Amino acid sequence: MQKTVHFPHLDVLRMVAAMLIVVAHGYEAWTGWGHGHPFLEGGKSGVLSGFGEWIHRSIKNFTIGVDIFFVISGFLITYLLLAEKETTGRIHFTKFYLRRTLRIWPLYFLLIALGPLIVQWNAHLYLRETGQVDHADPDYLWTALFVNNFSAIHRMEWTFPFAHFWSICIEEHFYIFWPLLVAWVPARRLPRVLVGVIAVSLITRAWFQFLYPYPSWHNYLHTFARMDMLAIGALLAWRHYRKPIVLNLHWSVRLIVYGAFIWVMAHVGWQPNDGSYLSQVLTKHLFGVFFIFWILNYMFNPSAWFAFRSKNIFHYLGKISYGLYMYHNILISFVMLLLVQPFDFTDEDWWLFWLVYLGATILLSALSYELFEKHFLRWKEKFAVILTRR
Repeated sequence: MQKTVHFPHLDVLRMVAAMLIVVAHGYEAWTGWGHGHPFLEGGKSGVLSGFGEWIHRSIKNFTIGVDIFFVISGFLITYLLLAEKETTGRIHFTKFYLRRTLRIWPLYFLLIALGPLIVQWNAHLYLRETGQVDHADPDYLWTALFVNNFSAIHRMEWTFPFAHFWSICIEEHFYIFWPLLVAWVPARRLPRVLVGVIAVSLITRAWFQFLYPYPSWHNYLHTFARMDMLAIGALLAWRHYRKPIVLNLHWSVRLIVYGAFIWVMAHVGWQPNDGSYLSQVLTKHLFGVFFIFWILNYMFNPSAWFAFRSKNIFHYLGKISYGLYMYHNILISFVMLLLVQPFDFTDEDWWLFWLVYLGATILLSALSYELFEKHFLRWKEKFAVILTRR
């Protein structure tokens, strides 16, 4: 009988990670086209109030959702590999790569195949609404080879519609070598290797920061610079597999930690355009401490807040989180060019933008999951060595 692994709250965590990114990019698009949110402004139009500035900085920091995804991926993949190795005595590499292929590739390559149509339509709308030529063509080959992140570093620009595919490429790099490492390294020595990966990531960011003229692109997109959160997730998986983690923290402790996290989100920035050594190399880990605490508490504390006992819409949004991530950054442009610009949205119309943008993203992701991705996920289950119950 196959061993079954069940982490009931992972889908909610995926939903939160995806929605943080969706909101961050939507906010960036809305404000980037010259719009504002009136409720964030002070007495003078267009000028953020003190509270508005805190909200603005917090939303800009929502891109930490990518790192949350990395921690979750590192945790789940490593836990399943450790269970497979102990249960069967080996890692079935072919089955592992087939499972990852069936999960990632269908939607990924569908969007690449549709890329020329998406680019052409977007360029037509952009020219119509602005009178200007749109962005440079994307690099289809680099994206198809899962080195989109290195293409962005080389160009030093984001290219529509694959700008956000960089994180998928980094995860694919992780999937290539991680089962080999888990298979060949004795379990007791795995933490040393993981700490080494984290150290390499920190050293890589420091190297770019000190020696490269434009380090932010490398620090944000280079695989070695972003592997630390995947390794941290793997380290948590090793710890939980060896001795199950159980947290039972008093609500007051959690309230203090979450309050501190909100303060950090509102006052500290870690975006790649901040050129300081501290921001580029270390600040991300300040955020990481808080959301790792949140992940562990939510997964392993029986009294965690919002630990839903039954399936609900949040679990479903977690199931379709891959689609939410893949589609949202493409839909933003079309919402702006088909709705916001033609109908001359004002700042007061912000709610309609968010309603259409979020609604379209969720609807398209759900349709994609039900009508397209599900078929491949059923095939994926046939190659499972360790079953996952969701």
